[in-house]
Amino acid sequence: MILVDTSVLIAFLKGIENEKVKKFEEAIQNNIPFGINNFIYQEILQGAKIDA
Repeated sequence: MILVDTSVLIAFLKGIENEKVKKFEEAIQNNIPFGINNFIYQEILQGAKIDA
């Protein structure tokens, strides 16, 4: 299992292409389990533009 950093998730969700996002996409394609911790979850939610 890999822990995905906030910056990688944000770049991935925004459609930004860089080396770290490519590695994350490879992990997804290869069914490698990944996760986030509570702090990363909170940072993602705080950056959301809508409440949904």
